[in-house]
Amino acid sequence: MRSLPYTTDGVGIYGGSWGGFMTLMSVTRYPDVWDAAVEWYGVSNQFTDYEEVDRVGRLLTERDMGGTPEEEEELYRAASAAFALDDVETPLRVLHGAEDERVPINQAEALIDELDDGPVPFDATIYENEGHGFRDEANRRDAVERTRSWFDDHL
Repeated sequence: MRSLPYTTDGVGIYGGSWGGFMTLMSVTRYPDVWDAAVEWYGVSNQFTDYEEVDRVGRLLTERDMGGTPEEEEELYRAASAAFALDDVETPLRVLHGAEDERVPINQAEALIDELDDGPVPFDATIYENEGHGFRDEANRRDAVERTRSWFDDHL
């Protein structure tokens, strides 16, 4: 990817929900690929997400994982960036809604607890009164601006 002509300033990754999950998995599994990352309301730990998520989210997780955490423990662990946060070398910004029922706030809180004040640049913004996705126009604009500025600073 770095050999492509449009990657001269670095390579970034971002995404929301499933894309947020993929962003976290990418920066833990392939830390040398990314120069900056922004994660929007993604799952970091499949176990704690399963405990706190709404009923639909739990059903979707069971479908995607082929069972409950007790039935598919190895798969849940492999699909949880939380167990590889020591491998993060990529500057990471996290954006999450405080009232998210699909990907509960505990997912962002765990990242904050683990990465805040660490050696890798990290920042988190929690949007009060927001659920899964940012519905308030001002919050959407702010999230896009924070994403852009993170990439401006780190790419």
